[in-house]
Amino acid sequence: MEAKKSVQADISQKRSLFFSVGLLLSLGGVTTAFEWKTADTKIDLLAERTTNTAEELIDVPPTQQLQPPPPVIQQPQIVEVPDAVEINENLNIEFDVEAPRLDLPVAETAPVEEETEEVFTIVEEAAMPVGGMTAFYKYLQENVRYPAVARRNGVEGK
Repeated sequence: MEAKKSVQADISQKRSLFFSVGLLLSLGGVTTAFEWKTADTKIDLLAERTTNTAEELIDVPPTQQLQPPPPVIQQPQIVEVPDAVEINENLNIEFDVEAPRLDLPVAETAPVEEETEEVFTIVEEAAMPVGGMTAFYKYLQENVRYPAVARRNGVEGK
């Protein structure tokens, strides 16, 4: 820090005082702004002026809507049938499907099973590279090259 001509001219010593006074003034201004109350004056400019003096409001009576009467539901007539009378109806029904006769023996056939591919959830043999793990490590040793930029900058790691 540069030396001042006199200690009285150095205002950096009173920096905390200036900060506190500024903070107090701004806080007081904000509080005053939020607490300021105005008188509620009701200004009704349109009440004094009327634009339609000739028209009067007419009361319109509410209209009643007529609903059609609900439909009449007729109960069906119940006819009693005496117990002694048997009803014989000859029904001629023709089926297009041929059914085997029950008096002849039917040869049983085994159900045909569909062949589906099984999805293995547990594999019996683990996957191995061609030639085994030693061949895989040899392939990696021959083909993986560390980047030249990383080697020059001394970057190490995985």
